[in-house]
Amino acid sequence: MNSKKMTIGVATGLFACFVGAAASGLLSDEGLDSSAAKVLKDVGVTPSEVGGYSWTGCGQFNFFSTKFKGVNDQGRDVSGVVCETLFTGHKSVRFD
Repeated sequence: MNSKKMTIGVATGLFACFVGAAASGLLSDEGLDSSAAKVLKDVGVTPSEVGGYSWTGCGQFNFFSTKFKGVNDQGRDVSGVVCETLFTGHKSVRFD
């Protein structure tokens, strides 16, 4: 097998693993007691739903991407995504 075909095969396999992990919830932080929910509370959002992977909500270096809905400290409904890096664990909140 030549190296180009092997590289394509490895890339395809890694992509399939990533899609499978995202679909199974391994790349999102689920639940109202999760670390994503704690970050939301820290920025003044009372979460009502936390969970599900956001395919387009975060940047390329954010491995974990968790969708949320909630109410901000002014009483308005908000939604968005909590992004987290893989190795450093830095989290950011992005609002829709």
